[in-house]
Amino acid sequence: MKHPLRILTGTTASGKSDIALEWARSTGGWILSCDALLFYRGADIGTAKPSRAEREEIPHYGIDLCEAHTVFDLPRYIEHSLEVLRQAELQDVPVLVAGGSGFYAAAFHEPPPDPILVPEEIRDQVKSLEQEGGTKSLRDALLKVDPHPDIDLLNPRRIVPALERCLTTGLTTKELRERHRSLPCPFADWERSWFQVDRDPSILDERIAQRTRQMLDQGLVEEVRGLRSAGMEENPTLASAIGYRETLDFLDGTLAATELASSITTHTKRLAARQRRWIRKRMPEGRMVESAAEII
Repeated sequence: MKHPLRILTGTTASGKSDIALEWARSTGGWILSCDALLFYRGADIGTAKPSRAEREEIPHYGIDLCEAHTVFDLPRYIEHSLEVLRQAELQDVPVLVAGGSGFYAAAFHEPPPDPILVPEEIRDQVKSLEQEGGTKSLRDALLKVDPHPDIDLLNPRRIVPALERCLTTGLTTKELRERHRSLPCPFADWERSWFQVDRDPSILDERIAQRTRQMLDQGLVEEVRGLRSAGMEENPTLASAIGYRETLDFLDGTLAATELASSITTHTKRLAARQRRWIRKRMPEGRMVESAAEII
């Protein structure tokens, strides 16, 4: 019989990592990250990655899976996670999935993305739209074929694949999602329990501001210089991530040093609000927790 699989979600800076560490220390379990930015080697400070000492103390997975210039995608994450869970079963070790990337956390209760072969001409069409008019052109094009898309319309990384898939199939995002739900979930063999960390908005705002100050004090600017040399801008997922994109703007001279911290903090607060909405809309209802003792 497989171990129960526990999944802990919550917004950025809500304290998931501390609770996960506390849980692992008390149970002897492993932590499987579902944070899309922790995949990349060298992206440590800007992602609030668990420290080397913490990773030596507690087995962590889903971390440092590829180089900064390489995009790591959901199918590879699912493959990695299934192997981790298989090994945990063999060694009789419990696992806690923890992270704030809703797209990856959703893989534990939804089927994987419906594989759709997008013709090259449609990819070129969408790419031209983005080059000519940016996110607004992409959004306008999607709204023409799908007036009520079920995605984040502020995120071009979500708009591009949605538009490509809608143009290819002639279906709306809602229709594609309904078709998608008929597929099996790759983690259906595990009995899954969901938990959530949430904070009062005023407390979360202060935690976010404090985290930003810590990242800059710890050397975020130098980390981004190194990542840029390692080719991070070839990876849009990493280069456009909050904390990294503002620091790139600072290094390019388009953002003043006096505005760097406030810009990161403001954008992180907006991200947290979007994450909260995503969790409420797309995730199974989880038990609210404040400590590891509540994760059973």
